[in-house]
Amino acid sequence: MIFTESVMVKKEHIDFQNILDNIYYSYYFENTRHKCFHELTGLSVEELAEEGINAVLLKEYIDFKKPIRETDQIQVTCEFKAMSKVKFIAEQSILINDNIASKGYYEITCVKASGGRPFLPDLITSKIV
Repeated sequence: MIFTESVMVKKEHIDFQNILDNIYYSYYFENTRHKCFHELTGLSVEELAEEGINAVLLKEYIDFKKPIRETDQIQVTCEFKAMSKVKFIAEQSILINDNIASKGYYEITCVKASGGRPFLPDLITSKIV
């Protein structure tokens, strides 16, 4: 399932070059990733943490293709895929008029709040291909 969200770029996220400051790409990707997770599992990452399971970001890779401007209406996508028994990935894009402005790749695992080794709960493995 590819989750897509339309977003208006916030004026305060624009830098002195009149483009989206690079730090905010992560912001838009993360917000959409959390909404996608909720849509897929029925739980927010906060609710998952309340159940004693923390989702942990292991790697983040962003490929900047095209500048994003304040007036741009963007679509942010997210698709989760299984990677191993203890990791899954989020493949994401930011689109402007169906053209890729940025791509994001994220490796994620879970750990119990009480400690221990990384794992993926059934809640995730049953939903991610």
